[in-house]
Amino acid sequence: EDDIDLQGPGTLIVEGYLNNGIGCKNDIDFRGGSCTIVAVNNGLKGNESVEISGGSLSIRCGNEGIKTDDAEKEGKGNIRITGGSVTIAAGDQGLCAVKDIQIAGGQLEVRAQADGLKAGDKSAPGRVEITGGDSTIVSGNDAIDAAALSISGGSLLALGRDKDIKPTVEAAIPCYAGQLKVQEGEGFALRDAKGESLCELDPGREIKSAFLALDGMESG
Repeated sequence: EDDIDLQGPGTLIVEGYLNNGIGCKNDIDFRGGSCTIVAVNNGLKGNESVEISGGSLSIRCGNEGIKTDDAEKEGKGNIRITGGSVTIAAGDQGLCAVKDIQIAGGQLEVRAQADGLKAGDKSAPGRVEITGGDSTIVSGNDAIDAAALSISGGSLLALGRDKDIKPTVEAAIPCYAGQLKVQEGEGFALRDAKGESLCELDPGREIKSAFLALDGMESG
């Protein structure tokens, strides 16, 4: 029951044809290097916590991209990203934390068939806290499924197929959370009042809701 600490440098390729790509009963700390994971189940699962602070991580999996599931221990059960580059293509949920998801830096790109970011469950509601970094999420269900979303920095482009907005939103920067209609096969583009592009994205699916907090957005 030891931790896994990936510090880099170097390149690691993991192919999990039977279960998870990388799994640990305790904590996983990814600090550097380049890691590519292909797995039939979860990509990266740390039962107690997963923290990413550097390096490059690419995950393609049939179930959750990054997952924690220990809700019993105090201070555990969280997913935290403070740096690095994380790209996930998940057959189910992108990030799935039994407690909270914290994003303070780095670049995160998630394409998930189910929820993009899922924090907590019905018995223990979780939070998504974004204070930095650049996060782009496209999901086949809820872009963000949590009790609360707190955003005070960074950028967020999160598109979901479900029209409902689940979390209570606490925003210290301009942020839109609501319905948005994009038909399957259409692209999504957002421009400011001067007509200058803030973002462009091909979701690759029908979209009915969005969370947007991007450079150049203004309250109003």
